[in-house]
Amino acid sequence: MPAIVSFRSVVDPSDCDFLGHMNVSWFFAACLDGVFAIQSEIGLTANDMRSGRRLSFAVVNAQSDFRAEMSAGDAIRLETSIIEIGTQSMTFRHRLIPAKGDAVAFETVFK
Repeated sequence: MPAIVSFRSVVDPSDCDFLGHMNVSWFFAACLDGVFAIQSEIGLTANDMRSGRRLSFAVVNAQSDFRAEMSAGDAIRLETSIIEIGTQSMTFRHRLIPAKGDAVAFETVFK
């Protein structure tokens, strides 16, 4: 699957640590929002997750690479792609990219 933009935001000062850089937890929070967007794209609705088919994804393995710092005011986008579909799992690649360029600031693979 080609990558789709699954999340856009601007780094808020409250997303940053005392050094002024986006806190690690917010990198993963963006990815979680991206996963919900992908679930919707492949037809899993909120109703499917809560009361219908009761299907959703859980991360059982993550391999992450932090390449650049993000700061308050940075506009960001998350590009997500499905890189493998198994019988009971999917593997996603998330790339967080500052809007001011195309260099990947963070990349993670979730299974």
